Amino acid sequence: MFFAFVSIIALLSSTLAQSVNDTATFTVRGFKTLSAPSDQISVSLGIQNEAQSAYQAQVATNGVANRLISILQNYNVTDLSTDSMSLDADYNYTMTPPQIVGFISRTTVSFKTNAQMAGYTLDAAIRSGVNNIQTVTASVNDTMKDALYQQALSQAAQDAKQKALTVLRALGLCIGEPLALNIISNGGDFPTPMFSMESSAESTATSSSAAPTFLPGASQVSATVDAVFGYSAC
Repeated sequence: MFFAFVSIIALLSSTLAQSVNDTATFTVRGFKTLSAPSDQISVSLGIQNEAQSAYQAQVATNGVANRLISILQNYNVTDLSTDSMSLDADYNYTMTPPQIVGFISRTTVSFKTNAQMAGYTLDAAIRSGVNNIQTVTASVNDTMKDALYQQALSQAAQDAKQKALTVLRALGLCIGEPLALNIISNGGDFPTPMFSMESSAESTATSSSAAPTFLPGASQVSATVDAVFGYSAC
């Protein structure tokens, strides 16, 4: 009797396991993109100077960099940093062998500001001696981006379930529990315009006294969810 009872238990366990493994499944992908006005501007500025001596080139670049940093601090920018510095020999390759004819000093400074102040900070940067605007990227601030992503993630999951329901109902089938979920990493879609000018003196001479108008547009945040649902006949 005991052995018969054990055999029944084993048979039920085997049947249950087989039933789970044989569950019909349906895989769908949910997607959602949300947008919000860009309120954060990330800027990368370049300073470059050439001179006959390495010291002269570096002094010229340091002078502009120091003025720039002082000005930007007055504008209360955030994440202000010196990202790179370099000093290279400038060769004349038409000579044999190539001869050093001077030196090139470069420094890159980056910062973040809001959309309202972006034009003013760029104008001030150029007037300080910056001669290359490397990138200006519009985005939403980190807090808003996280909130948008959470909303997009929730709506992407709902989108996946709705797609499964639509297809299964059309076939006269009933949806079961979600058996597997996978979140696909998505980033924001932010435009990155590029600006450069030959010299700050020329830019200052041709610009008006008013700061340039900056239109950041909207930033997008996307989320994608893959879901596996079980299904059966209703």
